[in-house]
Amino acid sequence: MQLQDPEKDLRLAHVKLREAIDGLVFSLTEKEINSRKVYNQQKGHYVPTTEWEITN
Repeated sequence: MQLQDPEKDLRLAHVKLREAIDGLVFSLTEKEINSRKVYNQQKGHYVPTTEWEITN
């Protein structure tokens, strides 16, 4: 396989890798946030654990 423009291909690969890493970090952050939520009966919905601890 012969690269047409190695520098351009490298930049494109770097952008794709950066997007993949950002997506993975966001996904893990969302899961972490959601795992810390508890049901608050007063409010009738899930709230972050810290908020639940303050209100109860």
